Amino acid sequence: MEIAQHVAAIEIDGRMLGEAAARAGLEALVSTCPDWRVRDLVRHIGHVHRWAAGIVGDRLTAATPGPEEAEMLRGGPADSGLLEWFSDGYTNLVRTLREAPEDIAVWTFLDAPSPLAFWARRQAHETGIHRVDAESATDTVGPFPAAFAADGVDELLTGFVRRGRPAHRSDRHRQRVAGPFAARHRRCLAWHRRGGLRHRRSRRRPLPLSVEPPRLRWSRRKRRPQRARLVARQRTHQVELIDA
Repeated sequence: MEIAQHVAAIEIDGRMLGEAAARAGLEALVSTCPDWRVRDLVRHIGHVHRWAAGIVGDRLTAATPGPEEAEMLRGGPADSGLLEWFSDGYTNLVRTLREAPEDIAVWTFLDAPSPLAFWARRQAHETGIHRVDAESATDTVGPFPAAFAADGVDELLTGFVRRGRPAHRSDRHRQRVAGPFAARHRRCLAWHRRGGLRHRRSRRRPLPLSVEPPRLRWSRRKRRPQRARLVARQRTHQVELIDA
């Protein structure tokens, strides 16, 4: 996907997230994020958007970790102004990414074709998955476009799972998956069936920070041989992408 497509996805999913939060109400429980209510989700993603926009907008080149989770959940305005605050945050992020030069040099924490491509992609999927979290508090959860869903799986497997692995080490070695807000993502779980994507995290235990690289295999269904499944399995994490 192109940078412009990722930025457009932030704008679309940001608007849908705000609408879902308004429908559900800030007191509603978020079923995909245990112990969170909608206000916690909105505060979290609102701070993430401001953190990312600050890195790009201020041209920060040094490592800039995000705020602590507890700090994010305490921060932000009162409930009466929370959704407007969230809207201002994602709108500013979209504007910042669109106005940034393509050759901007800023800090990133995953490999990418460029820093701008990294931040557009990362924030697109951050916003998209939290849009689904917000909608899980309502009676309607919208789909992801198939290309966007596949791009999210690619970021997970080629970015987060392999993050920090030296080039000379084999796949038998355990790799550490970490990053800003990792604790929150370990708590989030649910099935996501969107445009051919199925994503599950175990209810019995969270996804560990240290995981084995996924084992990939191809299989074909006897009744429908034209549909191939790429399955990446770990003990507590399964991703299944169906090319329909």
